Amino acid sequence: MGSSIPHPHILWSLLAILCGIFYLVFDALRSFALQLSPVRLHRLSTSSEENGSRWMAFDVEDFQFVSGALLQVALVIGAGSTAMALSDRSFGVAIFTSVLIWCVVVFAWKYALALIPEDTGETMLRLLVPLSHVGYYLFWPFLYPLRRLLERLESAEENDDEEEEVTDEEVRAYIDVGEEAGVLEASEGRMLQSIVDFGDRLAHEIMTPRIDVLAFDARHPMDELAKLFSESKYSRIPIYGTSIDQITGIVHIKELFDAILRGETKPVAELAREPYFVSETKKVSELLREFQTEHLQIAIVVDEYGGTAGIVTTEDIVEEIVGEIADEHEDEEVTIVDVGDGNLLVNGLLRVEQLEEKLDADLSGDDYETVAGLIFTTLGRVPKVGAVVTKNGYRFEVERADRRRIYRVRVSKDPDWRRDEEEDEDV
Repeated sequence: MGSSIPHPHILWSLLAILCGIFYLVFDALRSFALQLSPVRLHRLSTSSEENGSRWMAFDVEDFQFVSGALLQVALVIGAGSTAMALSDRSFGVAIFTSVLIWCVVVFAWKYALALIPEDTGETMLRLLVPLSHVGYYLFWPFLYPLRRLLERLESAEENDDEEEEVTDEEVRAYIDVGEEAGVLEASEGRMLQSIVDFGDRLAHEIMTPRIDVLAFDARHPMDELAKLFSESKYSRIPIYGTSIDQITGIVHIKELFDAILRGETKPVAELAREPYFVSETKKVSELLREFQTEHLQIAIVVDEYGGTAGIVTTEDIVEEIVGEIADEHEDEEVTIVDVGDGNLLVNGLLRVEQLEEKLDADLSGDDYETVAGLIFTTLGRVPKVGAVVTKNGYRFEVERADRRRIYRVRVSKDPDWRRDEEEDEDV
């Protein structure tokens, strides 16, 4: 009676074929996983309905690791079984035959995967998940120790290498890519860019400047302050002693009108809360944390000499992230008006970077942030109405101003500068 035990090379061949089949499964999983975003893969792996593989979690690198390991095992076992089958020939022929067979299989499989539509990745992943579970349990004694060993080696390498920091420029590049790919809306991209820039912003960059601060002389009576509150859109007003450089407190509208309803007549200073002072170079991110911990809504910004430079409110900080917030008590101010013929009318307080976006031009400088600042810096003095300055191909003409500030500027292209550029190009 013949033995019922198969020849050893047949068993090894079957094992090689089994490894090869599961290599194809995990390679397909890797290919389909690449069609989905990391966020979608994470949702699939953590979904109770999908019941993703409990040790791979639909991770592309894990699929690649498993498929690569199985292919190597299949090659080794296949070569061994082929060598046993071709025992009367050279071992080199066995190796060549095994590798050739697997090369044909792998390339044919890669070609077949390339023919599958790209929008079927999620569906195919769901279909192949049960097979991934079978592969996990079947090859666990081999794959798990190998995986743990590789993880330890990678961990040791990470400890030896310095942790690489992601720069703001890289984050901005990712945001730009997200907008171009349609993953982020333009408004979302702008908000994320604002968050990135937020950490570098200083108090003097977002404050309401001293010249625009509404403050009240504390020596005047309560009824005058009540009238000022009524005429303004503010709920808090700073009070000062002899000048605005001596801010002594902040009066809240609620406390003032509570006192009026009680029939009290007291000095305004008795209604005021202690002012919170910060330097011009205070980081806005730090100021926001202080606002949160101290339960503040407004801070007085002081310059290097101790004088009042301006004020910063929570609204100013929030607007740095989400953009301008229109107040129900104020008319929306148009800062850029296209009046035709290539001319723009802009507010003197318009940020230069906003005008650069509108014109697609480089108008920046180290000593100014607004259009008015650009003109002040170029002239070196307070300009009169009609004063003109030029900058990188653009002409700035002051249309409305007083002795202290510029209110409106006409911006147009500078034809003289353009002719100079053309002459340079002809040379």
